[in-house]
Amino acid sequence: MVIMVENIKKAPKHIGIIMDGNRRYAKKSGKLPWTGHEVGAKNMLNTIDWAKELGVKQLTFYAFSTENFKRPKLEFDNMMKLFIRLANKILEKVKEAKNAICIRFVGLLHLFPKHVREMMRKVMDATRKFKDFVVNIAVGYGARSELIKAFKSLFTKIKSGKLSIEQIDEQMVSKELFVSSEPEMIIRTGGAKRLSNFLLWQASYSEIYFLDKLWPEFSKQDLAYCINDYNSNVQINLGK
Repeated sequence: MVIMVENIKKAPKHIGIIMDGNRRYAKKSGKLPWTGHEVGAKNMLNTIDWAKELGVKQLTFYAFSTENFKRPKLEFDNMMKLFIRLANKILEKVKEAKNAICIRFVGLLHLFPKHVREMMRKVMDATRKFKDFVVNIAVGYGARSELIKAFKSLFTKIKSGKLSIEQIDEQMVSKELFVSSEPEMIIRTGGAKRLSNFLLWQASYSEIYFLDKLWPEFSKQDLAYCINDYNSNVQINLGK
């Protein structure tokens, strides 16, 4: 069913996206794996524009998991070069007022090469002032490691006497996470039907959409379809 983008009346405030299928897209096209990542990165930038146009206030992209550090060296090195090019394109975009977005790289950033970390920091510093539209790019990310980090931080505060066990609640745990906001909706491309260690705490009440399309094939129409279906489910749950 075709959904007219202009008919979208209300979008979820926060959408999480698992961008799966870049390598398979490259293989299907008879190209090297990192060429699929390049097309996928371009589509991520497109999706940022589409989401902003549709009224989304926050996006969280699953861009690079902790397991991705195990990729073959040649592929890893090309992905790091892609990160630098992507960061430069983001800096170009934010120079335009209409593309003012806050970019946050979230995850175990210390695991990346120094020059990549420095570029991430440069982007975050340059976009920090923009509050209306936030894009979290999860890199070196895994929800289990995120939770372990949060628990260690809380334990340290308890051990130092700054916090008691009785004070710990869900809000306090959320504040210790890389991403504290909970997405109303999560989209995963690529055909797999699992979260793959993405936002396990935050996704407790998220609507989840699994699409068979590979990430480079994801379109504005697909985003509009998911948002429209989400709105329909919300109306049903409210008894409308």
